Amino acid sequence: MPSEVEYCTDKDISDSEEALEPCLEPCLKPWEDPSYFNFSDELVTFWVEGVSFTIHKYYFVRDSVVFRDLFALPPPPGQPVEGSSKEHPIRLEGASSVDFAKFLVLHYPKRIGHEDLSTSDDWKSVLSIADKFEFINVRELALGRLSTLASPMDKICLGHRYSRRDFLFSGYRDICLRDEPLAANEIKCLDEEDVALITAKRETLSYQKRTQNRTYSNKTLSMTDSEVEKYFEKRLPSVQ
Repeated sequence: MPSEVEYCTDKDISDSEEALEPCLEPCLKPWEDPSYFNFSDELVTFWVEGVSFTIHKYYFVRDSVVFRDLFALPPPPGQPVEGSSKEHPIRLEGASSVDFAKFLVLHYPKRIGHEDLSTSDDWKSVLSIADKFEFINVRELALGRLSTLASPMDKICLGHRYSRRDFLFSGYRDICLRDEPLAANEIKCLDEEDVALITAKRETLSYQKRTQNRTYSNKTLSMTDSEVEKYFEKRLPSVQ
């Protein structure tokens, strides 16, 4: 199941450093390229938290710099190729088997047209694997899904981790304007500076709301992007 993103990739990708580079000229559509559907059927076995996964090697060579470089390395003399069987798997230390399974669902859906990944937690799992092993296109896809699914708190955390100003704008605004106070577990996840800024802003907005209620105003409290940028200026990543 090739990606719909139009990248110039060689079907015998092996160790090409250009496999993930965008086309300098318009690419052929898959159905216009006679060589597009001539895939290798080579399988690779991974071992993640005691769970075995045997899947097609093609996707990992095509989309991940980390795995493309790994598979280009020759095995030690007299040793079996790592990942060549269940007895000699590639062990992914530090990865979650659940996260890895959710990541694989993108390439192996239970049925065509069915969205198996539907929650913020699902896409955070995908993002975790994509970021760890440098699946650049999948990483951007996951961030795109999370831009609409993630909670304000998750957007703040993800915004800091991935330098996403749009996540931080939305997360800061929503968490300042919501009625519910910061929960204890949320405070633990935030930096002290974020907690101080959010708490102070919420107090200010609460005072404005009480004042409006006394004057029978129906005006809804809001924060524009420019207001968020000015107030949280030191907490936002620089514009590239």
